[in-house]
Amino acid sequence: MIIRAVEELLRYEPSVHLITWRVGIDDIPLAGAVIPKGSPVILALAAGNRDPEYVPDPDVFDPDRRVEHLAFSGGIHHCFGAPLARLEAQIALTQLV
Repeated sequence: MIIRAVEELLRYEPSVHLITWRVGIDDIPLAGAVIPKGSPVILALAAGNRDPEYVPDPDVFDPDRRVEHLAFSGGIHHCFGAPLARLEAQIALTQLV
């Protein structure tokens, strides 16, 4: 139970909301516009965690929810310390409860 609660907490209120050091490596069509190659791009990870097309009722905190989140980014940029952060949160919340 505590593991799912921590994952939902990370989705609902991630420690990092924005990532600002990305640059488009190619022209990127998006919503009828184009982000030109070389343009700075800001990734709103917190907004991705609240996308209603991906997360049902995204503004509701549901510790039983089973959905992947972007709290630690993803792919080759996935946070190296994510397992430690998860374990620390699980221990702290268990002690708090």
